[in-house]
Amino acid sequence: MVMKATESLATSEAWSRYFEDLRRYGVLHKFTARQLAGLYAVASICYDEGNHSPLIPDQLFDSLCKWLYEHYDTCVADGADLLDRDLLRCCSGYDTTRFVKPYHEVAEVLLGHPCQCLKCQGIAAHSTLASRPK
Repeated sequence: MVMKATESLATSEAWSRYFEDLRRYGVLHKFTARQLAGLYAVASICYDEGNHSPLIPDQLFDSLCKWLYEHYDTCVADGADLLDRDLLRCCSGYDTTRFVKPYHEVAEVLLGHPCQCLKCQGIAAHSTLASRPK
């Protein structure tokens, strides 16, 4: 799915504002558990070695992971079921394959280029192979 320019701009503005609020006010701002899980997913994707563009400082990412770890059951109950408790305990977002495609699309908008994480590279390689004539 390719986002239209207006959708891309609106997405960029909204998510940029969320990350600015996270940087300014911290994890305990007015975010729900599910919103914090989404911020974690997008931050993890942007920081992936293929993209390497951190949206938030390491210390804030660690605080976010610790909060999500401590409130894991609440997050899952709120629908944030793609979290990995072990990764959160280690303050890591390394496994970006677990995050759904819309989070990767948001990351692409914020990065300003196609996502280069392992999941997206795999999807791109798979679609390239599927489109080859036999």
